[in-house]
Amino acid sequence: MNTVVHSSINPRVAGAFAIIGSITMISGAATWASTGTDLDAALMAGTVPDYLIAAHAKTGALAVNIALWTIGAVLMCAGGVQFAVLGRSRPQPAALAAFAYAVGAASAIVFFPLWYGLIVGLSPAQAAGADVSAFAIALGHCATTADWLATVMILAVGGMAVAHAGRDTWVPRWLRIWSYFIGGAGVLTLLGLMLGDRSTYAMLIVPIGIGWLIAAGIVAMRYKLPDRS
Repeated sequence: MNTVVHSSINPRVAGAFAIIGSITMISGAATWASTGTDLDAALMAGTVPDYLIAAHAKTGALAVNIALWTIGAVLMCAGGVQFAVLGRSRPQPAALAAFAYAVGAASAIVFFPLWYGLIVGLSPAQAAGADVSAFAIALGHCATTADWLATVMILAVGGMAVAHAGRDTWVPRWLRIWSYFIGGAGVLTLLGLMLGDRSTYAMLIVPIGIGWLIAAGIVAMRYKLPDRS
């Protein structure tokens, strides 16, 4: 059975998925930053009508942003599931990792299009003079809360579980220690959600977690499977 499992997963492919997905997410973040819009900040500050008007003026860039984030999240999760299988000799953490990445990918293809619907459906109405802020607040909280929860699942839960599953095979000690910092950042993110602060310490999980995924992808691409024939 082990021979079949190992021969069915190519570490280079797994690493490539994780790295390409992470770079795609970074590209999406850069596109988002160029728009000067921030739905989380608007929800916390009570300035959603202003956000909608600003988003309407940047619809094209935000559409690219949402597309990149959706694709990037799915690619990262595809790589993460393959990382989990590489550590299948430890079935419990491997299964938890696969679950976290599956939930993350499934969430991404729901909440990112929901966010896009807010931009293309409600922002034109607000810009035209209608007050649709109540709908936007409801949808915005749904989209961004799901976004942050999925981020914790993908980067914190998935990363820590993968590091534990692969610790005796392909995951080096330094990468496993790094995963503990993602776990701590994940706790801060959840606290940020509960305390209504999503733009400061809650953001730490993003650079720490995506950096870990890129590092894990490089390690996986350099890993040579043992000969079990």
